[in-house]
Amino acid sequence: MREAIRIKHYSYRTERSYMDWVERFFHYISQVKKKDLHLAGLDSGDVKDFLSYLALTKRVSSSTQNQAFNALLFLLRDVLKTELGDLSKTVRAKRGQRLPVTLSPEEVQELFPHLLRSP
Repeated sequence: MREAIRIKHYSYRTERSYMDWVERFFHYISQVKKKDLHLAGLDSGDVKDFLSYLALTKRVSSSTQNQAFNALLFLLRDVLKTELGDLSKTVRAKRGQRLPVTLSPEEVQELFPHLLRSP
């Protein structure tokens, strides 16, 4: 996998991240699911289960979940040359919308006396 990442000129940080996620995925398959680890036996259900495990049990953020998804997608498509059915159509975690930080009307009124007047 490392060689495939380097051939595509991905950054070193991406390489480290992807390698870490694949290692975590393999650990999940063997330890949590108690399943023998055979690359040929992986299916989209294993990937979906892992992503659900991350979201529901580990409570990772949506961006972390998407990073794991991209690492596994790279493993399957670019390393194993496998297309696992509907994996590419898997619903991706959405980032929560952040509300802009604004001042209350009272806080704005408090600022006015401190503003400098321009000539």
